[in-house]
Amino acid sequence: MLLQIEQLQQKNISIKGKSSFLFDNYSYKRTAVVSKKVDQKVLKDYEQEANKVIIVEHRLYFSVWKQEKLSNVPKLDETKENLDSFIDQRLKELGL
Repeated sequence: MLLQIEQLQQKNISIKGKSSFLFDNYSYKRTAVVSKKVDQKVLKDYEQEANKVIIVEHRLYFSVWKQEKLSNVPKLDETKENLDSFIDQRLKELGL
């Protein structure tokens, strides 16, 4: 799945300086940062895993985020930031 950074920002999801984030009830971990100058074949390799990978387009680069296995997903009460993100996402889904 290819997303623009603005699409995440519209959902109040910030990934700046983070190594993981929650999106549609799944946790994603940053696995690569790819320059836009690099051959697009690199991105196509990641796109083959479309259901488990999110590629975020930034102004100068792409960041690649892979869905974490359930056993690797941090417990929400371990970090306030993940909990706040989870709550914000749920409230938006409920239209509150």
